[in-house]
Amino acid sequence: MARKKQEAKALREKKEIEEAIAKQKKRQAAKAAANLQHQIALKAKKLYSEALWHYRKKEYLTAQRKLQEIDAFSPGYSRSEYYLAKIPGLIEAKAFAKKEQEAKEKEAILKTQVADSYRVAISLYKLKKYQKAYAKFQDIQKLNPDYRETRYYLNKIPEIIKRKERAGKLRYEKDRQRAVDEMLNSWE
Repeated sequence: MARKKQEAKALREKKEIEEAIAKQKKRQAAKAAANLQHQIALKAKKLYSEALWHYRKKEYLTAQRKLQEIDAFSPGYSRSEYYLAKIPGLIEAKAFAKKEQEAKEKEAILKTQVADSYRVAISLYKLKKYQKAYAKFQDIQKLNPDYRETRYYLNKIPEIIKRKERAGKLRYEKDRQRAVDEMLNSWE
C-alpha cells in the first residue's frame, strides 16, 4: 500500500511537472509571439516612415516599393493602402510633367540654334557670301519655317545672285570688247 501511495504521489508530481512545463512553454510561446508582433510593428513603422519620406521627396517608385513590402507582412498598416492607391497616378503625372519639361528644353535649344544660325546667315549675307547665306537660310527654313525674315532672304538672294551673274557677264563682255579694241588699235 505504501508502494501504491508512492506511485500515486509520483504520478501526481510527474503530472504537476508536466503541467508546469506546458504552462512554461505556453508562456514562452506567448512571449515569443508578442516579441514577433513587436518586431513586425517596429519594422512596419520604420518602413512606413521611410516610405513617407520618399513620398514627400516625390520619389514615388521607392515609396511604393516600401509600402508594398509593409503590405506583404502587415496588410492594412496605417494609411499604406491609401498611398499605394494614390502613387500610380502621381507616377503618371510626374512622367507627363517630365516629358513636358523635356519638350520645353528641346524647344529652347531649337530656338537658340535657329537664332544662332540666323545671325550667321545675316553675317554671311552682309559679307556678300550669298551662296553660303542661302544655304544657312535654307537650314533655318527646315528647322522653323516661319522664323523672322527667312523667306524674304530666300527669295531675295537668288535675285542678287542672278544680277551678279548678269553684271559679271556684262563686265566680261565689256572687258573682252575693250581688249579686242586695243588689239585692233595696236595694229593700226
